[in-house]
Amino acid sequence: MNIDLPAISPIPVMNKLAWGATIGVICLLGLFLLITVFSYLRGEKQENLGRLPESIKHSVQSELIKAVYDASQQRGTRVKLSNFWTSKNYSSSQRYVILKDLLDRQLFFKAYDPDRIGWFLQFLSWDVFKRPPTRVYLSEQQWQKLSSDASIINGDVQIINNPTGNIQIAGRGAMQTQMNTGLNSQDIFRLIDALRQDCRSLQSDPQWREKVEEAQSLADHLESDANAGRWKQAQKTAKTALEFAANLTTVFANTAQFLN
Repeated sequence: MNIDLPAISPIPVMNKLAWGATIGVICLLGLFLLITVFSYLRGEKQENLGRLPESIKHSVQSELIKAVYDASQQRGTRVKLSNFWTSKNYSSSQRYVILKDLLDRQLFFKAYDPDRIGWFLQFLSWDVFKRPPTRVYLSEQQWQKLSSDASIINGDVQIINNPTGNIQIAGRGAMQTQMNTGLNSQDIFRLIDALRQDCRSLQSDPQWREKVEEAQSLADHLESDANAGRWKQAQKTAKTALEFAANLTTVFANTAQFLN
């Protein structure tokens, strides 16, 4: 005796799969949001705990830049920072603050391990839990500047003009990147230095505080773009800096020289 069983509709099964996929996506998005919020709050806590006077921070940054450069026999050398910190009595939060500024301005880059497991563990430590990176490498532009005897001043690499005004950046003499502003890649770094020189000369005068902060921000953005090789964006930022100096030629005299 044959009994015909009712056919099972595939629709309920498909609905279950769709709901399962939807719930999975929601869970992943929720996890991503939690990690993002945790990382942000962790970074804020590190900055508050590691706050240092600007003079001390810049002094340590200058030493750190020199130490990383001295350990960099060639461009892109991954440098371990444990030897440097051994002689310094700074907390993890203070090391985070000292390094964060150099990383934000892209003088340094985090040197992740090439293998996936090492990279993932470092990403969790450095980017999620906001612990100070233990390995970095110097940006190519800063390595070139230091190779051409640039100076390290207040946590920054600066080109000090010689009497002739001719500075040769190692490895860039034959292939300068020409800007629409009329400035090539070497000029861009001189413009950054000029902005910071003007800021230092005006920082003690309260009436210029807002202009100094604006100029410092322009210098930081310009340096970040140049170090990362974002020349189109650097071109726009340089134009903004020149327009800024055009209205303040008497007080931002070093920057105003580039208007010519």
